[in-house]
Amino acid sequence: MARAAETPAAAPPARKRAEMMGKSFLAGCCASCGAVAVTNPIDVIRTRLELQGELARGSAQVYRGALHGLAKMVQQEGPAVLFRGLKPAFAFQIAVNGTRLGTFLPLKKWLVAHRDAHGLDEFFTSLVAGAGAGMVGACIGTPFQLIKTRMQAAARGASAAGGAAAAAGAAARQPYTGLSNALATIVKNEGLFGLYRGAHLNMLKIAVASAVQLAVFDGVKARLQRDEGSWGRRHPTAALFAAAMAAGLAVTAVIMPVDVINTRIWNQPVVNGVGTLYRNAWECASKTVAAEGPLALYKGATAHFMRAGPHTVLTLMLLTHLQRVLGLTPPQAAQQAARPGATATAAKS
Repeated sequence: MARAAETPAAAPPARKRAEMMGKSFLAGCCASCGAVAVTNPIDVIRTRLELQGELARGSAQVYRGALHGLAKMVQQEGPAVLFRGLKPAFAFQIAVNGTRLGTFLPLKKWLVAHRDAHGLDEFFTSLVAGAGAGMVGACIGTPFQLIKTRMQAAARGASAAGGAAAAAGAAARQPYTGLSNALATIVKNEGLFGLYRGAHLNMLKIAVASAVQLAVFDGVKARLQRDEGSWGRRHPTAALFAAAMAAGLAVTAVIMPVDVINTRIWNQPVVNGVGTLYRNAWECASKTVAAEGPLALYKGATAHFMRAGPHTVLTLMLLTHLQRVLGLTPPQAAQQAARPGATATAAKS
C-alpha cells in the first residue's frame, strides 16, 4: 500500500517536464515584463538616489526624495526620462525573472516530491527553490542589469551627481544609444568580462532576493488561504496582494546595502577594464560608509520599496493568474492531490 501511495509523486515524463518548464518560463517573462513597464520610472529615481552624493559627505542633495526626484527629472529632462533603460530592463526581466520564475515552480515541484525523504518543511523548500532559481537567472541577466543601471544614471548632468567623484563619472560617460550599442561598446572598451562586472555580487543579491521574495510570498499566501472559510479563501485577490506586499517589504529590508554597492560598482568609470573608484564590493562598502556614513547603504530605500512593493505585487499576481491560465498546478495542490491527508499535515507545520 505504501508503494502505491508513493507512485503519484514520481517525476513526470521528460516531454511533460519540458512543456511545464516552457509554460513556466512564458508566464514568468510576461508577468515580470508587465510589471517593469509600470515600475520603471521608480527604478530610474532609485538608481539616481543610490548614486547621489557618492563619496562626498554632506554634499548638496539634488533629489530630496523619490517623489521630488521624479518631478525634477521630468522638469529637467522631459517625460521620456521615466522610461530610460526600459529596453535593457525588459531584456533583464526576460533573462532573470523569466528564468527564475520559470524555474521556481518546476524546481519546487521536484523538491516537494522528495521533501519527506529529506525532512524539509514548506518554507525551507520555497527558500531553496527561490535561491536556486535566482542564481540561474542572475548568471544570464547580469549584463542587462549593468546596462540598465548605466543608462538610467548616465542621463543626469554632472550638476545632478551631488558629489565630485560622482560628477566626474557622470560627465565622463556618454549615454548608450541603445541596447546593442551598449553591448558592443562595453565589450570594445572593457572586454567581454566587462559585461559581468560585479556578477558574483549580483548573483548573491538576486539569489537572496529571490529566495526571500518567493518564500515569503508563498508562505504568507499559503497561511492566508490555509483553512476553509478563511479570509484568504473568501478574498483570494486581496490575499495575493497582501502576500506580495509582504514579500516586497522583506526584499527591500534584506538587499538594500547590496543593491547600493552593486549600483555604484556598475556605474563607476572604467579605464583599461579596471574600475577607477572601487576594486571590489568590500572596498565600495568601506569607502561609502567612511565618506557618507552607514545610512548611505540604505540610500533610496523608500524608492526601492515604492518600486519593489508594486513590482512584486504586479509580478506575482500576474504570474499566479498566468499559471492558472496555462494550466500549471501549484506544488501544494499537486501534493495534496497525490497524498490523502496532506492538508492536515501541512496545517500542523
